[in-house]
Amino acid sequence: MQSIRHNLLPLWFEQHITLDRRGELDLGTVKQALTQRGVNSRGWRLYLDYGDALFEQLGHPWVDEDWLYSSGHNAVAFLCLLQSCEMDVLPPPEFVRSMSQWGIHKDRLSLVPAGFFRAAWKACVAADYQRLPIKEFIADQLLPLSRWFFSTGLYRDAETSLLKAGWTALERRYRESPLRRRPANKGEWPVPVWAVEFDGFRFTALATSADLKTEGVAMRHCIGGYDDLCRESSLRAYSVIHKKSGGRLATLTVAYSSQFNTWVLDQIKGPGNAEVDERIVRATTALLQSLDEATAEDAAFRQLLRKLNGSSHSAIEMDFDDDVCCPF
Repeated sequence: MQSIRHNLLPLWFEQHITLDRRGELDLGTVKQALTQRGVNSRGWRLYLDYGDALFEQLGHPWVDEDWLYSSGHNAVAFLCLLQSCEMDVLPPPEFVRSMSQWGIHKDRLSLVPAGFFRAAWKACVAADYQRLPIKEFIADQLLPLSRWFFSTGLYRDAETSLLKAGWTALERRYRESPLRRRPANKGEWPVPVWAVEFDGFRFTALATSADLKTEGVAMRHCIGGYDDLCRESSLRAYSVIHKKSGGRLATLTVAYSSQFNTWVLDQIKGPGNAEVDERIVRATTALLQSLDEATAEDAAFRQLLRKLNGSSHSAIEMDFDDDVCCPF
């Protein structure tokens, strides 16, 4: 078994490393430094038990062996977060790695509420025990909700009772809030449904310019140039992914018909604009149904869609059979 190393904190604290009688690191000086920084006995035991490996999954943008001025501060913030959850084990590595994608304000790890961290941690473990691949849970459920949580400022204002109620309560608040459909920054646009799985396929929203460009390169078509359409009309794009392999199979666009209060399939293309399997086309009905249900629950979002359809791109609204923009 590999020995447990405790070298990083003394390095990051720029602390004089004292040795005990056996010539080994005097951990008492490290414990004292942590106590002075607000880490209690539980946090200390975690570092004692796991050593430097405790911080390995954090990585960028918080810790690095050579980041002497910031790593110590963030390591302490992580220890305080762990000790607040009152757990004696560490969260899953995939969960910790996902934190860099949560949209935490200014990457300040100290802003993560312990109640949110604990609720998300337990939800990941529950998903794993229910045999839902943890990577899928993180991509489809944890990341969209956490980005909404931090982009809306709820991390500052959430009542204690909501966080104590756990992940289910957070999911309910997320579903009920129209804010989840508002752009988190200038490069995003409102998306009524982030992901849907049906018949072995996963439909994942392409909600940013970067998403569209990545899809366009991977699929060898021009969806990468559709960002203005997504911003200025009701057109929305989704990537069709094979659930088991994770491979990209097709790209589709949908648009909202204000006349009929429903979402309509606009185009669907495979790699290099190839035609797609009929099974994939049939599976899009699940996405359209989910879009209709989500939109029916949100009057403010419907009003926004009608406003967008009245813009210069309203040709999409009038005739879905016409190619109003270049094929993929």
